[in-house]
Amino acid sequence: MWKKYKKYKIMKNNKKRIFLIGSYWAWNIWDEAILQVISEKFLEKNIEIIPAIPHLPYRFFSIPFRLKTLWNLRKSDLVLLWWWWLFTDSDSQKAIKIWWKTIFWAELFWKKIFLFVNSIWPFYEKKSFEITKKYFEKIDFFSVRDEISFWELKKMWFAKKWEEEKIIFSDPVFSFKIPEKILEKKYLSEFPEKKHKIFAVSLRNLNNWNFNFLEFEKFLTEQEKKWDQILFVAMEDWDSVLFEKKFLKKWRIIFRPKNFSELLETLSEVDFCIWMRLHFLIASAILWKKILAISYSQKVRWIMEKIEINCLKIDEKNFLWMKNFFKKPKNISNEQKKFDKLIWKIEKILEN
Repeated sequence: MWKKYKKYKIMKNNKKRIFLIGSYWAWNIWDEAILQVISEKFLEKNIEIIPAIPHLPYRFFSIPFRLKTLWNLRKSDLVLLWWWWLFTDSDSQKAIKIWWKTIFWAELFWKKIFLFVNSIWPFYEKKSFEITKKYFEKIDFFSVRDEISFWELKKMWFAKKWEEEKIIFSDPVFSFKIPEKILEKKYLSEFPEKKHKIFAVSLRNLNNWNFNFLEFEKFLTEQEKKWDQILFVAMEDWDSVLFEKKFLKKWRIIFRPKNFSELLETLSEVDFCIWMRLHFLIASAILWKKILAISYSQKVRWIMEKIEINCLKIDEKNFLWMKNFFKKPKNISNEQKKFDKLIWKIEKILEN
């Protein structure tokens, strides 16, 4: 019995551990989907994920929380800084300074640090750029998910021209494993049987942007004349307010997914997807739905170009013709391979 215990103990101690820092367990279904993908990928490699946010009834920034976090950091082999915009001053410099503390403690414990599929822009103040550049001198490895972030790294002298393929990787959600039951069951029982097609729509609150709500409403009305059904998918409360204010009629439905799997379950019944939000687009793509993106930022255009999905500009004046531009995605497997390559790279780092 002792030999079995000793053998188990040795195997447990030999397992590599990654200290993962991100925005999971914060009621964001996209971050939780990414966490699931990352955890499953590393589990296949026998690598343990240690969350920076312990799943314990501690209050954030309390003394027990901080002690548990430092203990997890100390027993890890690699630190992954993961979240989409860790380093930006789009709101304030506060976020940049918070993540500096993480880098400080990781360096204090002599840990390797990996900037993991991040977007590191925009910087509205030169000081924010300079602070981030200083922090990045402590980081050992980089991977970003878009070309703009790569060019920001070049400005900081952390990326060379010939390293582009080594640094830019795909969004992890492309590698989300779809349960078989999602493709088999029927979920949208509230839709009238006479409706022919279902159009899923997800917009962001764009009150300050030049979006033609009137023309978009005309498009929706034209589809309803053909007995098609409109489903509004709300990610945030603001989305629901926007739909109710601009588009809601008694035969239209607003759906608020509780998690990523519930979103996939619903989208499995949808025929066409019109999205602004990036991860709604990716969720539709991995289900091979016909998609049309309305691009409100460069990140949406860049990733949609990779899978050959058409993008409308945010200031489009006429939506009546846009049904002709719905397309099924391509090159999904290429995006998945890019992420697998990144996991392989991390595995090699842990071996050294």
